[in-house]
Amino acid sequence: PRARMSTFGLLVKVYRFLARRSGAKFNRIVLKRLFMSRINKPVISLARVTRFMKKPGRENLIAVVVGTVTDDLRLYDVPKAAPVCPARDGGVARARILEGGRGDPHI
Repeated sequence: PRARMSTFGLLVKVYRFLARRSGAKFNRIVLKRLFMSRINKPVISLARVTRFMKKPGRENLIAVVVGTVTDDLRLYDVPKAAPVCPARDGGVARARILEGGRGDPHI
């Protein structure tokens, strides 16, 4: 990434360290997605995030998405059980996430 001391740069620095020192596959995947260009970074819809967060045992968790969260018109209202913290989101998706205090606007 170009910006050295931004929040994004600090995230890259942390996940570089974690990917190198721990054997967890999760840290390597997050680092790989942080380095993806904007064109190659996959998006995830708001409906898919809510579907993942409805699974049992995920009631008190926050979904952190390394990528763009897009709005999905097929989802009428975002359930309370779907707090999400995206790296980037569309304006309508951000409004729908924040309308009930369901998440942080950015990482």
